[in-house]
Amino acid sequence: MRRQSSGFTLVELIITISVMAILAGIAAPSFLQSID
Repeated sequence: MRRQSSGFTLVELIITISVMAILAGIAAPSFLQSID
């Protein structure tokens, strides 16, 4: 199984986006509370 030239497979891209979305969902409320 060859790697894509971009270095990212679709699965890796989905996992990365999912992790970032979870972190954003956790960080956003506390960040908004700290402003308020």
